Amino acid sequence: MNKTIEEIIHLEYLVDFSSFVHRLFRIAGGHSKTTIVRYYLLKLLEQKGKQNVTELSELLLLKKNALSQLLDRMYKDGLIDRCTDSEDRRKLNLSISPKGTEIVKEFEESFSLNLRKYSMNIPVSDQKELRESMNRFVGILRKYKHEIDKYFANFSMEPEDITEC
Repeated sequence: MNKTIEEIIHLEYLVDFSSFVHRLFRIAGGHSKTTIVRYYLLKLLEQKGKQNVTELSELLLLKKNALSQLLDRMYKDGLIDRCTDSEDRRKLNLSISPKGTEIVKEFEESFSLNLRKYSMNIPVSDQKELRESMNRFVGILRKYKHEIDKYFANFSMEPEDITEC
């Protein structure tokens, strides 16, 4: 499949952006007691409340068996709680534990601190432009969230795609 120059440029920008965000998360995660993947799961549970494995696998585009292994480790580490569903006792609901809430708070504080340190190396005018661009980018993603989610629902990651970096 031949890609147009525009597609290649957009892909390069996306790779650069993704790499930047990943490095930023890695820096914050390096000073935290959790990983990016665990943080993301905990944040989802914090925001959405109780979820079962099926709901989480759909939200994260992960296969249930891969997600179950990670959730088992998080449960053993005391980051999440398990309880049976009141309407269907066969279902197991997961929620963030108090320890998990503390880990989220710690990760976000570390992330914020590192973002401020990084920003100090950027001129003030560029900081403002970066912030405005990020706000527009996030606004567009939120505007089309439903369509984006529908498209990505066709994909699901394999267990080997999940690494706890």
